[in-house]
Amino acid sequence: MRGVFVDANESLAVIFERLERPGDPEVRIHRDPDVMPDQLPGVIDGADIAIVDHTALPTEIARKCVGLKHVVFLGTGARSYMNPEELAELGVAVHLIRGYGDTAVAESTIALMWAAARGIAQMDREMRAGNWLREDGMQLTGKTLGLIGFGGIAAEVARIASGSGMRVLAWNRSARICPGVEFVDLNTLLVASHVISLHLLLNDETRGFLSRQRIASMRPGVILVNTARGVLVDEAAMIDALNSGHIRHAGLDVFNIEPLPLDDPLTKLPNVTLSAHSAFRTPEASENLIQAAWDHCRRIANEA
Repeated sequence: MRGVFVDANESLAVIFERLERPGDPEVRIHRDPDVMPDQLPGVIDGADIAIVDHTALPTEIARKCVGLKHVVFLGTGARSYMNPEELAELGVAVHLIRGYGDTAVAESTIALMWAAARGIAQMDREMRAGNWLREDGMQLTGKTLGLIGFGGIAAEVARIASGSGMRVLAWNRSARICPGVEFVDLNTLLVASHVISLHLLLNDETRGFLSRQRIASMRPGVILVNTARGVLVDEAAMIDALNSGHIRHAGLDVFNIEPLPLDDPLTKLPNVTLSAHSAFRTPEASENLIQAAWDHCRRIANEA
């Protein structure tokens, strides 16, 4: 049983080497985070397990990866990079890693929310340009936060927000119970929330979930935070709502196209705070992530 970490950056490679234990399956580290999909058959080179951080694995490329039986994807958003159902038809199982960065992403969500509420990024940009911009912010104590989707990350967001004096509403497709969180129907959440944060997994049902109609039903002057996936939102409708002021400010860590192009309309809007899909990036989360990847490899090898 052999494996290969196909697109390791240096920091993840170092952690991966450090967490290896005697008796572990052989896993080669390919230190090239910019590897291209058409290079993967050569990189994988007959290995049974491919550990993938962020590189696309199209089904037609996977067909050329002779011997590949398992993909360990470093995160939960594998659908943004591959088609798990099509890979399963080829005999390739896709393994996800959940929960490794719940606290990291939640803290980033809260940071984007506060930055949006007080216009921190906008003031910073203006001051660097020589402009003394002073505008009223939104005080969040006593305001309502609506969480769309409620897993581990949203639960952490709820914990932090509740501690700062916010009322927390949530909507989830399946029933949930969490102390201090009021679960409501989606329309109630959209109408009542001063801040809305997305925490849905991406699939065929959630793609475009925050539609133009749902954006229109949100409270005027709402703050929108997205640390989940860009394509959960109708981007054109969001931009229109930002331009009109219906959305006061958006804090975005994820985008339809990544890296975000320099000429993307979102880069031109003053009432948007951008971060580079980095909500999960802390040393603690990386440690959890690589430990879970090794656990997957060990389990796969033991079951072989």
